[in-house]
Amino acid sequence: MFKRLILATSAVLLTSLSISPDGLSSRRDNPCNYLDLKFEEPSKTLRTVQLPTLGITVDIPSNYRMVLFQDGRIEILSPAEFKFFQCIAKHGTEGLVGGGRFSQSFRALTQSETIRLLETHRNDGSGIWQYSTSNFDGFIITSSSGYGASFVGTLPNRSRLGRMSHIEVSIYCDCPVEVSDLLDLLSRIKPMP
Repeated sequence: MFKRLILATSAVLLTSLSISPDGLSSRRDNPCNYLDLKFEEPSKTLRTVQLPTLGITVDIPSNYRMVLFQDGRIEILSPAEFKFFQCIAKHGTEGLVGGGRFSQSFRALTQSETIRLLETHRNDGSGIWQYSTSNFDGFIITSSSGYGASFVGTLPNRSRLGRMSHIEVSIYCDCPVEVSDLLDLLSRIKPMP
C-alpha cells in the first residue's frame, strides 16, 4: 500500500537544502549515500499530521515524518531518508549524483500557478483528467514519461487560505508510478475543520 513512502513526524525546516529531492545518491567522497540506506517498512499504524498552511490533514505511517523544504514543498520521508537529508544538511551536496527515490509531496499554489501548470502539461502530452470528490475538486495529471502524477486543484475550505487557495499533491520516482499510488495518498488527506 505504501511503496517506499517518504513521510514524517513533525514539520522540520531544512534551511540548508537547495537540492532537487529526486534522484539522490552519492559518490564515495560524500558520506551521504542514498543507495546505502537501510529502509524499514512503513508502520501499519497511521497517525494524522496537520498541515495548517495547506488547510489539510494527512494520515502517514507512525514511523515516518513530514519535512518542509526551502521551496515551500512538504514531503513525506521515511526514517532512512530523513537521516539522509540530515547528512546532506551537515556535509553538503557536493559529490551527489543520481540515484532515485519515490517521492510524495504537497505544496500550495495560487490560481494562476495552477492554470500555468495545467497549460504546460497540456502542451507536453501529459494525461489530464477531471477529479472531484467531497474533499477535492481539480485535475489529475500524469507525466508523459510515466514517472510522475499530481493532483492540482482546490479544497472545500480554500477561502480561508487566501491567495494560496490551490494545492498540488504529487508523487514522483525515477521509475514508473501508478495513478493508484496518487489516489491512495489523496484518500488519506482531509480538509482541516
